[in-house]
Amino acid sequence: MIVLAILVGTDYHPGGIKGIGPKNALKLVKEYKHDFSSLFKFVNWDEHCSVDWKEIYDLFKNMPVIKDYDTTFKLINKEEIYNFLIEKNDFSQDRVTKAIESLIKKQEKRTQKSLGDF
Repeated sequence: MIVLAILVGTDYHPGGIKGIGPKNALKLVKEYKHDFSSLFKFVNWDEHCSVDWKEIYDLFKNMPVIKDYDTTFKLINKEEIYNFLIEKNDFSQDRVTKAIESLIKKQEKRTQKSLGDF
């Protein structure tokens, strides 16, 4: 799947290899099985991209992952939003106030359902 994605396009090589769409890429991946070096030689990778395909492949295979995170949803901090949008970025105070009020109303209605609610 990673090799298929590299062939059709990634952030490193938008648009992929000209003339290779999803169907053709899948056919090539199946044909070359795990001999990806030969596959990338066949499609002339070096002529199309300055980044080595192995570097891109390795990044996807060994993607850095943050394991220490918090997904607790907190109440909206109006002061921080006002400071960021109005003071620092010159947004309209009326529009920001209306948007925050709307978000607060929605936040008050939303609570996570327990198993008993289903």
